[in-house]
Amino acid sequence: MVSETPEDTFSDEVEDRLEHLFGEEEPAEMTETNDGAVIDYPLRELKTIILSIDWEITPEVMAGFVDQVGVLQDKFSDDKIVLVFLQLLGSLGEYIRKNLGQSHPEAFRNLNSLFVGLEKIVQDEDLTESEKKIILSTELSKYKQLKGELTKSKTPATVTK
Repeated sequence: MVSETPEDTFSDEVEDRLEHLFGEEEPAEMTETNDGAVIDYPLRELKTIILSIDWEITPEVMAGFVDQVGVLQDKFSDDKIVLVFLQLLGSLGEYIRKNLGQSHPEAFRNLNSLFVGLEKIVQDEDLTESEKKIILSTELSKYKQLKGELTKSKTPATVTK
């Protein structure tokens, strides 16, 4: 008889709770809006992966994240703003994949913030091009700030004489 490890028990418990919250069925690619209309939701898989990153960062999860970003880049190849969001997400995903648990804590907040901005742009058809650019500009500033912090932490201290 094989005994369960604490990790197995924890994993089973998480799955049970998620099943209880969301039901047993896998969510569909389609989402129903408040007015009953059904719309395509192409970010479902990416959102699922990002939520799983909050639970556990593994090389497999991060590889899936990077792969899903690539799939979405193909799907949205004609939308420059969405592509920039996906490039930023991909870059952060690669950073987290390489560093896993040693990643800068702000990287995870930035990843979630980027996804929220991307989701808003993809789902809200009423946004104007300038509103989309403002959202992108805000997220790009956060990304650049994080990148600056990461660059500073990698730069060796200079010796003063």
